[in-house]
Amino acid sequence: MSAFFNAVRSETLKFTSLTSFWVYLAALIASLVGPIFIYTMFAAGPKPVGWDVVTMGGPVFTLIATVFMASAVAGEVETRMNAHAFLTQDRRGLWLGARILVAMTILLAAYIAAMVLTILVLLVMGLNLDLSNLVPLYSSVGSLIMVGLLTAGVSGMLGSRLGGMTLMVLWNMMLTSLVSYAAHMSPKLVFLWLLEPANRMEQLANQLVHTSGLPSGWDLASMQPMVFNIGVILVWLVGMVFGAFVVNARRDVR
Repeated sequence: MSAFFNAVRSETLKFTSLTSFWVYLAALIASLVGPIFIYTMFAAGPKPVGWDVVTMGGPVFTLIATVFMASAVAGEVETRMNAHAFLTQDRRGLWLGARILVAMTILLAAYIAAMVLTILVLLVMGLNLDLSNLVPLYSSVGSLIMVGLLTAGVSGMLGSRLGGMTLMVLWNMMLTSLVSYAAHMSPKLVFLWLLEPANRMEQLANQLVHTSGLPSGWDLASMQPMVFNIGVILVWLVGMVFGAFVVNARRDVR
């Protein structure tokens, strides 16, 4: 346990000693606060502001988080910094586990800080808040955690910053929509939609607050069981991260 704690401390120091880390941190916070600041300049009327507005910068935050996580994990492989960890740590997987843990903690901390600043901006500008509908918040946070871990896994397996971020950006921006479109076009392809993690997360966010109103079933017009949605997400996350650890244990260092 002390070995892992030392690895976490080492990775934390490596992150905070880089100028790029602070640039990423500023960009992450600005991606959520910036859109809200612009929104308050043009908002009119007494309509309350909900989580759907507060989290409107979520997709941009997730995009920056994808680039950050790909650089954090694959960057160590490209710069051969993982070789130093192999020589100084008991097990090959220590640096990777610590790196992913610290990076995810940074992303969640940045998200929380940005949320607090966003709500403060809305209050200072005199807008009314109605934060009773938690679905957009759960969906945004869930997507961030899911994309962060998937990016860590993909980048760890590929060992390429460009490859990891490109694949994940295409997945988030194109593949999810294409799978949904294909499922609507052909009932035979609904199974792809059922196994796509972003769609499972969207349903799970609704199920957590019991607001779906859809019947249970296995087609596009139905809500799948919560256990199934959680299971699909966990299989993707565990599979990708485990794959990164396997490749890391077998990767040659030149």
